[in-house]
Amino acid sequence: MLNTPEGSFKIQLSQDGLQVRGTLSILDGTIYQVQAQVQDGEAAVGFVTSTQSKEYFEAFVEDDTLYVTLADWNNATGEPVWESEVEFEFARSGAAAAPGRLPRNPTPSADVSQPYRPAPAAQPGTPAPAPALPPTPERNLATLTPGQQYNAGTRVQSTGDGVSFVIPQDWLGGLRPNQAAFMLGSNTKPGIGLVIMRASASMADMDGLLNTAQNLGDGVVLYPAGAPQKTATDYRLNFSGGQYVGMAVGKLGPGGNGVIFFFGGPAEQQSYYNRLMQQMVSSLKFVQPQVSGEVQRWQQLLSGMMLKQMSSYYSGGSADGSYVGGSSSKTLHLCSDGSYAYAGSSSLGVDGGGGSSGYSGGSGEDYGRWRVEVIGARVTLVLQSQDGSS
Repeated sequence: MLNTPEGSFKIQLSQDGLQVRGTLSILDGTIYQVQAQVQDGEAAVGFVTSTQSKEYFEAFVEDDTLYVTLADWNNATGEPVWESEVEFEFARSGAAAAPGRLPRNPTPSADVSQPYRPAPAAQPGTPAPAPALPPTPERNLATLTPGQQYNAGTRVQSTGDGVSFVIPQDWLGGLRPNQAAFMLGSNTKPGIGLVIMRASASMADMDGLLNTAQNLGDGVVLYPAGAPQKTATDYRLNFSGGQYVGMAVGKLGPGGNGVIFFFGGPAEQQSYYNRLMQQMVSSLKFVQPQVSGEVQRWQQLLSGMMLKQMSSYYSGGSADGSYVGGSSSKTLHLCSDGSYAYAGSSSLGVDGGGGSSGYSGGSGEDYGRWRVEVIGARVTLVLQSQDGSS
């Protein structure tokens, strides 16, 4: 029996081999059926259901505490809605059970921080999901520095992007000099991971980066598997290619910043990558991006500058007098108020000899706003056109 300020509820469980069944009586008197299965010899994972709704259920024992996790279930994605996650800690009574195993017929008794919330109606027949990975304990906080390696448990923060996350268990990572993405790898787990952080981001940016083929190297190319799932601040897309799979989750922060997490590797590890992604997203924290000293130096250097590029080429000298020649010019004005003006022109002339010749040319211009960003370890000049493109 659990007592909360809102009322009391009771959970009763029994275990038969790998199968766990029982009931959960919630605050309004509704009784939910618990059906779960012990996976990997650790957590029991399944659902709590009534005639109208279904929720993700997970439970495991550590020392003398029974941990229960409940979350809404999304039938469209086949995954829990982790933003709705509620955790319960039960002080176990009765005979002791081995850590990581559910006791038979437990009688939990503890306080909980949040009341239970029923999920929306769900369709039956959804297979039991894989158990979530336990959160990686945070061991230290480190400011992102190119060339530095970070071990599991390190919360890495990029102050310029306003993003921080925790390196997951069994993994390590770092940002190589002149690279735009934070790389993740493991000495014991297959696959690779990427973290792309931006001080300024949009759904269009994420679509441009993710909704295309992803070359992982060594001949492994992954392609989008279906359409991306989007909300105002969330972007999700799965990938597949031969014997390999991948998944990406993009998040937009309240300060206009954003981050993309990506994991990919052998298809048989898909369940593990799903759980790894959940862990990474759960560790994500956004703060207001801070303008770094390097960005300020480049902004001061470029402010009021005119950048000009000119090129020309010529090929000829044949006996019949034929030739091909052309030229191009590009001019970019970076105004001190943050606006820019661009103008470009090109021309091409051809003489085939014998009186045949041709000429073509064109010009264009564009206006918008400019800024300097540090993307990974790269300093980048970003032009945001007045039509919204960049």
